[in-house]
Formats: sequence, C-alpha cells, structure tokens
Amino acid sequence: MPEPGDVVARAVLTRRQGLFALALAATGTALAACTSSAAPPASSTAVPTAAPVSPTVADEQSLVLLYDHAIAAQPSLAAVLQPIRDQHLQHLTALGSAAPEGSAPALSGSASTTSASSAKATLQSLIDAETSAAQQRADAAVTATDPQQARTLTFIAASEASHVPALKAAR
Repeated sequence: MPEPGDVVARAVLTRRQGLFALALAATGTALAACTSSAAPPASSTAVPTAAPVSPTVADEQSLVLLYDHAIAAQPSLAAVLQPIRDQHLQHLTALGSAAPEGSAPALSGSASTTSASSAKATLQSLIDAETSAAQQRADAAVTATDPQQARTLTFIAASEASHVPALKAAR
C-alpha cells in the first residue's frame, strides 16, 4: 500500500508531465509560427518583460550565438543549422527582443575543416542545449503570471523541443 506522501509526489510529477506534454502538443502550431514567412500580427498587448522573460531572452540570444559558432565551425551543417538559428531569432522577436550583438568568430582554414566526430560533437552540444532550453521554457510558462506570456513561452518550448529530432537526424 502506498504511503500518503507517495500519492502527492505522483500527482505533482503527473501534473508536470501533463504540462510538458501540453507544451509539446503545441509543436505543430509553434512550427507553423516559427516557419511562417508572414510577419506576426501586431498585438495591442506586448509581452511583459517580467522576471521569467529576461532569462529567456538571454538564453535565446545565447542559442543564436551558439548556432553562429556551430555554423562557422561546421559549414557542412549550415543547411540544417541555419533554419533552426533563424527560428531562435523569431523567438526573440516574439519575446520583444532583438538579435544578440556579436557574431561568430572568424576561423582559420584548418579550424574550418572538420571531421565527422567533431560534427557529431557539435550536434550533440546543440541537442543538449535545445533539450535544456525546451525544459526551461516549459517551466517558465508554468510560472508565468501573464496568460499571453505563458502561451508565448509554451510555443517557444514546443519549437525548441522540435529542434531536437531535426538535430538528431543530422547526426
């Protein structure tokens, strides 16, 4: 027979799993939003830059720079990585922010030639970053106090979760 505390722990875990599943269920919508060439409609309510958004903006900017570095280091992966990088720029726009300042470093000729193992390591690093980012956005959506902000974070979480299979397929 389960202890009373076990039932509570299972309920919390189930709730979290349910919320994360909800975030992932929005993948189709998020992908449509991230891949749309049309500009997003003007909104009369801007997404507030409350505490959960500021770290999200910083993380999204870091992801853009991470992709810049990966594309510079692995030019053979640019066809896979560039569209995902562009989606992160769209995430920043949805959060009311701009692209990060700075760019990928210039690489010497020997650094730009890559082996299959370093390409796999680059992809694994991006997979890890996307997995972490998806979980962080889902967690931020749960704690958001503004419904619009929660929706935006949910769509971004779903989009980032969808990047993982694309990166795995490129391995």
